[in-house]
Amino acid sequence: MAQRLPTALRAILGHSWLNVGLVFVPAGIIVHALNAPAGVIFTMNALAIVPLAGLLSHATESIASKMGDAVGALMNVTFGNAVELIIFIIALIKNQIRIVQASLVGSILANLLLILGMCFLLGGLKFDQQAYNKKVTHTSASLLALSVVSFLLPTVFHVSFSKETTANSDVLKISRGTSIILLLVYLLYLVFQLKTHTDLYESTAQHIIDEVSRPGPAAQIFHNSSVQETSEEDDEESSPARRRQETSIEMQRISSAQAEPSSSGPNGSDEQSSNEATSTAPANNPGPRPCHQARHTVANFDIEAQELPPTLPPVPAPGRPLSWALTFRNLPFLSPHPTLSRRQSVAASASDTAASQRRQSVIICPPLPLTRKKTNNPISRKAAAVLLILTTCLVSLHAEYMISSIDDMLSTDPGLSEAFIGLILLPIVGNAAEHVTAVSVALKNKMDLAIGVAVGSSIQIALFITPLVVLLGWVMGKEMSLLFTLFETVCVVVSAFIVNFLVLDGRSNYLQGALLCAGYVIIAVAVYFYPDEGAANSLGNGMEIAGSS
Repeated sequence: MAQRLPTALRAILGHSWLNVGLVFVPAGIIVHALNAPAGVIFTMNALAIVPLAGLLSHATESIASKMGDAVGALMNVTFGNAVELIIFIIALIKNQIRIVQASLVGSILANLLLILGMCFLLGGLKFDQQAYNKKVTHTSASLLALSVVSFLLPTVFHVSFSKETTANSDVLKISRGTSIILLLVYLLYLVFQLKTHTDLYESTAQHIIDEVSRPGPAAQIFHNSSVQETSEEDDEESSPARRRQETSIEMQRISSAQAEPSSSGPNGSDEQSSNEATSTAPANNPGPRPCHQARHTVANFDIEAQELPPTLPPVPAPGRPLSWALTFRNLPFLSPHPTLSRRQSVAASASDTAASQRRQSVIICPPLPLTRKKTNNPISRKAAAVLLILTTCLVSLHAEYMISSIDDMLSTDPGLSEAFIGLILLPIVGNAAEHVTAVSVALKNKMDLAIGVAVGSSIQIALFITPLVVLLGWVMGKEMSLLFTLFETVCVVVSAFIVNFLVLDGRSNYLQGALLCAGYVIIAVAVYFYPDEGAANSLGNGMEIAGSS
């Protein structure tokens, strides 16, 4: 056990460069113990939560990868947005209902506009265009529309009443009933995604990504600008959408020299094709690759003289590139097979020799198991469980220190408001780890994963975290409802509309990313000048609307 501890620590600390921020963990505890200014306490503890969120996500992924599909999916759902949920619960306990409501909206805005916009922007600067699965985005657009309805209706319902007291009471009842319905919809969505329609959530085929991916306007700035390298490297970061993707190991596309098939006699045809295969092999294939690698290049796919059984995939004709991607689950081990029959040859000796050489030139390694690629620093299940418990406790501790300092910080700094802290600062802190993950996979030309992180997290917050917080407030006796301010509601509606419009074509570029980021900056500027509780009217003060104490 003592010998494994240093190895586990090196694996955990070396997992991500975000772990450099772990120095803020003791710093946040120290400044709170020394009763430092509220702004310093808030900043130090907020910075400490960022690397802890990354470690929490890494621990969840490590445990889920070693469990079954059902247990792994349950863990991913539970801990997918654990940091945000912890912050919301602590703020709810401290009766910071306006902070909770603003943070819920801010988390959705940060994922839809900031994180997705950065993925489109940076990925579009490196690649001219990036492709992703349109079917997934269509389903996500429908779920976002339902989320917009759940945010919009309570506000519209509230303004229909003339009496404030009656409106607050009825809105609270509607919010709790709507929350139960949203949780049922989210459960149905999980069954749809993880059980019944998993094929819809498969990643876009690599050859489609390669067809639309050309060097972007700033491709030279990025060090790893090769599309080939991005297609071979697996994502080492963890995210909820990454865990839901089904791992597929695809073969590289083969570019063969254009050659017309010979129409000579049996002997001449066999010998000519054999000589062509021998002469073109060094040019097309720089060298054999080890069998343990994730991708395998087939030097020559000239098996014209062999008849494949019906269960084998079709073989392209000589001289034609293999233009589709094959997964190893469908790839047979092409060793001498008893069902393979050779076409009868007129000349016995020369034809058999040439065909034998041609058959032996096709070397395909045995199929690899369809498991996740292990990270460079794997940790055991026990170490991952300890890390999960430890990071959860530390996140809770720093979140409490951070939330406790908000009132003092607002009283000492008149330039800040609850709206700015809830809509901008707290969502950035809670989603920083996911932000890094999404941008990193977007730079690797894996837009399905990037969109899964951004849009998938927004759906989880809207359909799972938000109704769960409302029901938890019901249990705690807090008047937490789905009645947000008019400004917050409009921001969610407009953001969802823009995102739904941009992602429906299955292609992304840097201009779309710039539009999303610009929208987030505009909202942030407006939030900074948003009126405080005393200056806002009934539609602009969610706490007064909800009747919270």
